[in-house]
Amino acid sequence: MAKAVYVGVGSKAHKMKKAYIGIGGKARKVKKMYIGVGGKARLCYSAELEKVGMAENLSDERCTVAASVGNYALFAGGYGYWRYSAVIYDAVDAYSASLTKSMPTALSTVRESHAGASVEGYALFAGGANGTRSTDIVDSVDAYSASLTRTAAATLSGKRKWIGAASLEGRAFFAGGASTNLNSNTKCANVEVYNGPHGSHKPERGKIFSTDRDNRRSGAFRRRRLYKSCGCLQRFTHPHSGCGFEPFHLWW
Repeated sequence: MAKAVYVGVGSKAHKMKKAYIGIGGKARKVKKMYIGVGGKARLCYSAELEKVGMAENLSDERCTVAASVGNYALFAGGYGYWRYSAVIYDAVDAYSASLTKSMPTALSTVRESHAGASVEGYALFAGGANGTRSTDIVDSVDAYSASLTRTAAATLSGKRKWIGAASLEGRAFFAGGASTNLNSNTKCANVEVYNGPHGSHKPERGKIFSTDRDNRRSGAFRRRRLYKSCGCLQRFTHPHSGCGFEPFHLWW
């Protein structure tokens, strides 16, 4: 609703959520309402979705995953390209209701093709890939509170990416996915459900999958990002002719 109208009920101002008008003996929903100001019609109420403007750009050009918590919309991790090289990010951009951007603590690891969902009081980012090798899949789940504090939730039952996510009645669902970066038959049918904290109980802390640069042939960490260091990267395929890198595929 782009504008707001208030009505007095019991000496208190209440925001009007819906408005109806009688036409031909039937109640018709009001989509927009205008008021005359200085000889001009000014919009004072709208029940339609409207674009209100542009917020500040993300910290990096990347494909990312979103979730919301409290008064914030979070956009976490993802992948992009820098100087023709693949980059995986751990950055988290947070936008308040007033469209102000801030940068909370980064994800516990760089990740892409992960999933985001909201549960009571938390935004969760689960699974994904933190490299281009077939085994570079994670099972960790990062949880951000309404104050943008990052903690660790219980890990997924297995390491996987391309997960479907949804939120319903205070629960977060993470479904399906694949446990490898390659197009082999490694798909998963698991549906995992996360509850929000109740009372004084805090989210269960799971083991965080650590990223080990020494064991990663596909690149090196720089400024908390994973840069593809091989020079033979081409569109759609990685020929890896004599470079010792494992093959992978890119789509864009």
